[in-house]
Amino acid sequence: MKLNYMQIHSAIESLTALAEEKMPFKTTLIMSKNLAALKAEEEFYIEQERKFATEYLEIGEDGNFVQTSPGVFQIKEGKQQECAEARKALDAFETDINLRMIPASAFDKIDVTINQLAGIDFLLEDDTVTEGE
Repeated sequence: MKLNYMQIHSAIESLTALAEEKMPFKTTLIMSKNLAALKAEEEFYIEQERKFATEYLEIGEDGNFVQTSPGVFQIKEGKQQECAEARKALDAFETDINLRMIPASAFDKIDVTINQLAGIDFLLEDDTVTEGE
């Protein structure tokens, strides 16, 4: 399954929020393995962000990145074009990750918020059958 950073981060938040809920063993195992795989991908992305920042952004005498205005960082002299290309590549980050689907019925007896559900909806397998189908 291909995911971008925002999908990975959102799924981690949702799975972490559900981590203390009591669930059947199989569901807990699936969610635990998915969480570990997602965290590994998030760590990889964060490391790429760190490399990007140290390669292209000015660092002041205080050891912090130099900001030209709040949230806007000073790019190292002569690296503007490279920086733009590297930022574009980082923004387009997607990874192919092997995740296990979670049966939707596993949440029948668990209180789940809309935000938690939204973060993992791509991991849910509709195993419910409605009357008349």
